[in-house]
Amino acid sequence: MQFKLSVYGLTTLVVTLMILPPGAIGAAEEQNGNLDATSNLKATGNLKATGNLKATSSYPYVIFGPNGAIARIAIPTSAPIACPKIKFNTSPLQLMQVHAKPSRNFPVQVCQLGMPKNLTSASINNQPLPIPKAAPQKLLVIGDTGCRIEGSLQQACNDPQKWPFAQLAQSAAQGKPDLVIHVGDYYYRETQCTTPGCNGSPFGDNWKTWEADLFKPARPLMATAPWVVIRGNHEICQRGGEGWFHLLDPRPIPVQCPDYTDPYAVPAGKLSLVVLDSSLAADSTPPPDQVQQYRKQFQLIAKLTTTNTWLVTHKPVWAFSTATKTLNPTLQQAIKGIPLTGMQQILSGHIHLFESLSFPTANNRPAQLVIGNSGTSLNSSFPSPQGKTIDGVRVDRGFVRSQFGSITLQPTNSTLTNWTGKVYDQTGKVFATCTLRGRRTICQ
Repeated sequence: MQFKLSVYGLTTLVVTLMILPPGAIGAAEEQNGNLDATSNLKATGNLKATGNLKATSSYPYVIFGPNGAIARIAIPTSAPIACPKIKFNTSPLQLMQVHAKPSRNFPVQVCQLGMPKNLTSASINNQPLPIPKAAPQKLLVIGDTGCRIEGSLQQACNDPQKWPFAQLAQSAAQGKPDLVIHVGDYYYRETQCTTPGCNGSPFGDNWKTWEADLFKPARPLMATAPWVVIRGNHEICQRGGEGWFHLLDPRPIPVQCPDYTDPYAVPAGKLSLVVLDSSLAADSTPPPDQVQQYRKQFQLIAKLTTTNTWLVTHKPVWAFSTATKTLNPTLQQAIKGIPLTGMQQILSGHIHLFESLSFPTANNRPAQLVIGNSGTSLNSSFPSPQGKTIDGVRVDRGFVRSQFGSITLQPTNSTLTNWTGKVYDQTGKVFATCTLRGRRTICQ
């Protein structure tokens, strides 16, 4: 009888928990600010409540948006859970808010809270968060990081020599950057792997794929510095759009996936980073509707541009993808005639190599850096396009290198108009250096 009563008592407790409103469950779990990352109400009526958010299964990170820095944590779970609490400095714990509830493709809840300025410490359940700096002095730029599995293009994701993003992220984290700029294309495992080199890889726009392509390999880098995230063409609605808006876009999740999102500025001391979503810009014949849309975007950017601005966007405005093919005609048409006098540099990806282009001062054109070499299969190299013409202007200085890597940029003057760049391979070895002076960039 005692055994039966015990079983009946347990059943009663489970049923009682099931009929409680979600807010009541959340309140009970949040008393000490801790929540198991796997907490969920299972179909059997069981509620997990171990009281600890597992650091190995959740992913805390900080991104910048139109309104400043945002602390986020991605918690794998198949059902909605109460968000954990966050601690800023010595202030009382604050409850994080739901950015994205778990869904069929993304059984992961993303919680977030805007971060105040002048922070010295921040943590979620004793997991430290990187602290945004008002004037970051060391910027790290990466791009095109995922492992490419697309039809017959099958990168060996299981071989760190063939897909070195995890090693690159670890090495870059050891350099302790103040800010990470990812110029887009995170999601690459689009179709099923059929070769030994990527055997067992997840694929499709879902949490397992995004975890494998980005969150697991980038964990040390996400723990080191806040990120500025840019949408790439792999994150358009027809490809990785659901993952982009669930996990990375800094704004509220839209009701329907939009093809275009508005530009915004991220202050970095005396430097302003303006984010442009160029993910849909056609690489070949420019569609008139796209030109019109991006022209509106550049008109907004003109209003955001200060005396010292860098444009950060996935697709380069002016770049060579081969020795003879140039990009991007859609953006080139859209930007014509719009005064962007304070724009010094354009940082992009999309082309899977490292490239720098600088133009004669008289042509009033920003320099272009391409950092699309941080993990995905590389493009073939080609000679420097120095002396060639792109969109009617001669390339004054050019540099091209097909090698995995990233670039760090550090200012050399107080106005942040002059910078020194070091281009590293995945092991942390420098293979090129760059000098940025206003609109002139020289890499060698």
